[in-house]
Amino acid sequence: MPESIGRWGVDGLTGWDLSAAEPRIRHLQEQAAALLVHCGGRLFKQAPTPVWWADHVAYAVRLVQHPPGMAPGATVFGLRQLPEAVRLLEVWSGRRPEVSGRLEHLDPDFDAVDGTVLLARELSRWAVVLTQNEVLDMRADLVRSWADLRQAPSELRDDDADAARQIVREAVEFLDANLDAAGGRARYAKYLDHQWQVSKMRVEEIEGNRPDSGPGRAPLCGGID
Repeated sequence: MPESIGRWGVDGLTGWDLSAAEPRIRHLQEQAAALLVHCGGRLFKQAPTPVWWADHVAYAVRLVQHPPGMAPGATVFGLRQLPEAVRLLEVWSGRRPEVSGRLEHLDPDFDAVDGTVLLARELSRWAVVLTQNEVLDMRADLVRSWADLRQAPSELRDDDADAARQIVREAVEFLDANLDAAGGRARYAKYLDHQWQVSKMRVEEIEGNRPDSGPGRAPLCGGID
């Protein structure tokens, strides 16, 4: 029996031929390097960039990797937008919300997505998911708008805040138009009391994005004036 059996560490491998295992070892090292980060004497696991989620039902701002699937897009904030997330719930509820989670360090050079861009992506996704079962019953101009909003998250550049503001406004107008259409308010009634109201509050009160604000730009979603 080899003398090294029962020994731990690098010394315990002395005398063993590991050449056949080298490809597997390299593969494991690459996987570990892709998942783990050693910083300041601590080992961290890499994960998707989190966001601040303003939970307007529980009146709490939470640091999460992924907000719930049907959470309004307007309740999702970028890493540098904790004050805005807190402010939204303060305006909504009249009291300061609880904050769950903390950001220990954010490198000043970290290229975080512009907060307005993040809002545009999340709000357009939410508008598309919310109305996807009604597309066949929409007017032609709203169908074109729905299709444009569906493409917006992937086509919008991380640094294009002007285009993001336009998409946000068009998402709001698209949803308003659907609510005003025949039977719209009945179909979406369960979203009107909280989700839609908090979405409009975020857009108009926190972002200051109202119909008459922002630079004049050609509409990205056809048919919405």
